[in-house]
Amino acid sequence: MKKRLAEEIFKFRHQPVAFYGTLAFVILLIYTGLNEGATPQMLALGFGTNQWLALVLFALSSSIFAMEYQHGTILMLVYKSSSRLSLYLAKFLVVFLYSVLLAGISLVVTFGLKIILIGGKYSWVMPINGRQSLLTALLLNLAGTLIYGLFIISLAFMLLMLVKLNVAVVGIGFAIGFIGASLSRAFIGAFPQLSGIAKWNPLNMIFVSQQLADPKYARLSLLSNSQIILATILYALLFMVIGFNLFKRRRV
Repeated sequence: MKKRLAEEIFKFRHQPVAFYGTLAFVILLIYTGLNEGATPQMLALGFGTNQWLALVLFALSSSIFAMEYQHGTILMLVYKSSSRLSLYLAKFLVVFLYSVLLAGISLVVTFGLKIILIGGKYSWVMPINGRQSLLTALLLNLAGTLIYGLFIISLAFMLLMLVKLNVAVVGIGFAIGFIGASLSRAFIGAFPQLSGIAKWNPLNMIFVSQQLADPKYARLSLLSNSQIILATILYALLFMVIGFNLFKRRRV
């Protein structure tokens, strides 16, 4: 597994998709900062890190597997790997490590934009949302974004194995990123008598990052912090199991 992971990391570092994904992510953060301003709320949310990182992860997660099938290299990978499971997990871990890198970049960009746009106007230790410091809210948002990243990566892998079309998977990812929260709220609102069940729908997991940074989002998700974290991780595991079983049965 170690050797497989090292090979996947080496290959990933030399793929243009990693560079362009990072570049797009930074540009989107800067655009959000210039467009929305460096308000305390935007600083706490890392200038939309949760949304932009999810979109980049969705596009990249499906692409790294799709390219293997497109170029016919998947056959050699399966042949060289000790098992398909080690190959699947190695690719998953590579993308997750990339999400950690993006979260670190987001932290640096957020600090930089604050200095450039407003200087010392807001202190990082100032209280926000009535309970925690601005810095704590930002770090909690990034932690929630990484948890949601597990959900996104496993979902993207599963969808690619299911529909076998990268463009379709990316389109679904963009739809979830831009209207997933609205769809979840509409679904829960359509069945108010079943809200206790409807609140567990997978689209509702999109609130995990914002909710950790700002408790008021619990009124939208109808889930506590521990519930939404656990549900997000369980959905990620479910999608991973389904995705791997589809991968195991897919012809190479």
